[in-house]
Amino acid sequence: LSLLDDRRKSPYWYSHETDLIRLLLVEKHGGVYLDTDVHLIKPLPKTLRNVLAYQDRLSAKRILTFKFKRAVNGAVMIFEKDNPFLREVLTEAIERVVNKYDPENWGILGPKLLTAVWRSHRTRKGADNTDVQLLDSRAFYPYHFWSAHGCFQDHEYFTPVKDDTYAIHLNTKVTAEFQATSKGSYCD
Repeated sequence: LSLLDDRRKSPYWYSHETDLIRLLLVEKHGGVYLDTDVHLIKPLPKTLRNVLAYQDRLSAKRILTFKFKRAVNGAVMIFEKDNPFLREVLTEAIERVVNKYDPENWGILGPKLLTAVWRSHRTRKGADNTDVQLLDSRAFYPYHFWSAHGCFQDHEYFTPVKDDTYAIHLNTKVTAEFQATSKGSYCD
C-alpha cells in the first residue's frame, strides 16, 4: 500500500489509475469500453471483437522518411472476457507500476503501454492472431487529436469521417472550450 501512496503523488495518477481500472474491467468481463469523450456516429457492428485502433494516421512525409511509429489508443476497446492480449497488457501494467513507474509520463499505462505490448505480441504471435485486431485510425480516431475542434464545425469544413468510421474521440483536453456545435456537424 505504501507503493500506491507514493504513486498517487504523480500529477497523472488519476489517468494511470483509470487506465488500470478500464483494463481490469474489460479483461475480466469483456464488452465495449468507450471513454466518456467518445462520440458514436453509427452503431458498432456486433462483428467487432478483440479490437483496438491506431490513434494516428500515416502522413506522406512520415512514410517517405520511414518515421512511422503509430500509437495504439484505448479510448475504444471491444474485447471478449479473459482475452490473452489484455492479460499480457495487465501483466506489463503491473510491472510498470511496481518497477518502472514514471510519474511524469502521462501515457505510461495508456497509449505507450498498449503500443509496446501490441508490437511485442504481434512479433511473437504473428499478424494473423485472433487475440487482438488493430483497426485503422479511421474507425475511432479519424483525425489527429489537435484537430478535434473540427467535430463541432460543419461537414463542409471537416471531412475525415469515412464509411468505416464508427466513432470520434473528442479529446476533451482540446475540445472542452466548445459549448455549442454548428448545425450539421458530426457532434451536432
